[in-house]
Amino acid sequence: MPRINPPYSRGPCLRCQSTDTYLSVSGVFCLTCRTEVNIDLEAAIDRSKRLLTDIVEDYKTVEQGTWNKAISFLRSLNVRASKERRMILPVPKIGPCADGSIDLYWKFDDVTLLINFPENS
Repeated sequence: MPRINPPYSRGPCLRCQSTDTYLSVSGVFCLTCRTEVNIDLEAAIDRSKRLLTDIVEDYKTVEQGTWNKAISFLRSLNVRASKERRMILPVPKIGPCADGSIDLYWKFDDVTLLINFPENS
């Protein structure tokens, strides 16, 4: 017999595609992979895939390995903040640099944070 999602389900998990998901404060909580998926963060990550193919004037395209490293860090930071600190992190700006690296940039009220992931060599 097929499983029927309860009315408060949000659809399949963006990471593991399980349908055991429930609405949470920041997005969706998946019972299968036991993670909180921030929908806004995943949308920003999806938009950042253009960095792999788009050529911007005076910028190199970003290599797949560099993008994977930055996105893996961003997802694990989000999961850790959610599980250990019960925090919802704001979504950073994900942008390319002229040398082929990627910047993750957060701006809070009076604090900024910039993390750069250099191009893989």
